[in-house]
Amino acid sequence: MFYRIVLLAGAILLSGCESTSTQNVNASSELVGLEQQVKNYPNDSQALRNLVEYQLKAFEREPDYDLLNKLQSNLQQGIKQAPNDRYFAFHYYRLNLQLAFVEQEYDEQKWQGFYNQHPFLSTLDIAPPVYVSYLLEQPQDEKMLAALKQTVRDNPFFMNGALELAYYYYNQDQVELALYIVEAARKRDDSNPDAKSDWVLYQTEYALNNMCDTGTYKPLDDIITESRLLTQSFPNDPFHFNLLAELFRISNKTTLAVYTAQKAAKLDPSYQSYLNEMYLWDTKIDKVIDYEITDVDSKAEILLTQIYANIAAGNWDKVANLASRYSQADEARIYGVLYGAYGYRMQGNGQESRELLNFASEQLELDDWQKGMLNFAKGSIDETQLMALASDRCEQSEALFIAALNHIENDNAELAETYWQRIYELDIRTFFEFAVAKNKIKAAKK
Repeated sequence: MFYRIVLLAGAILLSGCESTSTQNVNASSELVGLEQQVKNYPNDSQALRNLVEYQLKAFEREPDYDLLNKLQSNLQQGIKQAPNDRYFAFHYYRLNLQLAFVEQEYDEQKWQGFYNQHPFLSTLDIAPPVYVSYLLEQPQDEKMLAALKQTVRDNPFFMNGALELAYYYYNQDQVELALYIVEAARKRDDSNPDAKSDWVLYQTEYALNNMCDTGTYKPLDDIITESRLLTQSFPNDPFHFNLLAELFRISNKTTLAVYTAQKAAKLDPSYQSYLNEMYLWDTKIDKVIDYEITDVDSKAEILLTQIYANIAAGNWDKVANLASRYSQADEARIYGVLYGAYGYRMQGNGQESRELLNFASEQLELDDWQKGMLNFAKGSIDETQLMALASDRCEQSEALFIAALNHIENDNAELAETYWQRIYELDIRTFFEFAVAKNKIKAAKK
């Protein structure tokens, strides 16, 4: 997803520049002929262009400084001879972009002047000078944002700059702005696969914008269609299958979500944790419970899904054991520890439960809502107070979930059953609480 990629066709390899010399290579008859043409007709820009084209192809195959120097000289000569011929200006600018990454230095002011003298460059998918400096210097925060904004202002047709600016806003939870930038970029070039992929990602996120407030979802048909096309265009890329599976999950098409997630995991085993989630959503909890963690798995993600699956199955001993293991993972978060602590309480082991809850309060980063949930688990506030703290449907879902666990602990499973139904009706489709409630309701109907 991140766009610090090589922005130039045929990037120079430093080792190649140092190790190869054209002095020891016998010039081809074609090269000799081209050079002779330039010598015979020094003012013929077409003869010079033919020579430059040959040299550029040779340079792409085997970059070296001798050939680079000849190219630089010939391109400069071409610009003088034919100042209106974009060919020489484009390749001279592009060649020096490449050189900046080899030498790790770049005179932005100099090249900005050249860029301004040749305004056609700002209509091509090529980096403006500010972006080259940005990649070399790698600024952060406000300076990063300023550089990316200037990049898009200087060249709105440079796709990587637009996509990286959009991604910056996406990471700042400004999805609408990210989507606006990507859609503007797609109007200029709708063939770019990264732009299409990012559009699907941001549209998927945008579709969930009202989930916590109103419980409504934006239509997904067009997004799914675009996502399907990406899987067809890139059948070996697991990311696109994973993204399509997420769209199916949000659409409550969990069988399709499983099928698509299986393809992603087959292409890349590290996607197994997501496939396990889809099994949970599709009420195939045995596949989650019985899964054995491998070296390529994300341990925390696998354990967390197994905690929820075993809560759904009522395997409280496994819930407790998994929660203890989960708490030791680097990526451990409050919910796996908090809900997992009830696994010990269901077995009458208050001491282990308190240790997990203390770990959560002392070692994990919590927001105010999560602190309220923790206080409820510790008995510091009651259910009425917890419900009053819930500010939206997502928090209501979590409050009902932990309250249901509390009722099961107090031998009131029948009341807990009504809570599962209320969680399901809240329809927070991407939350684990929703998936567990779905499994609980299905099990109660058997």
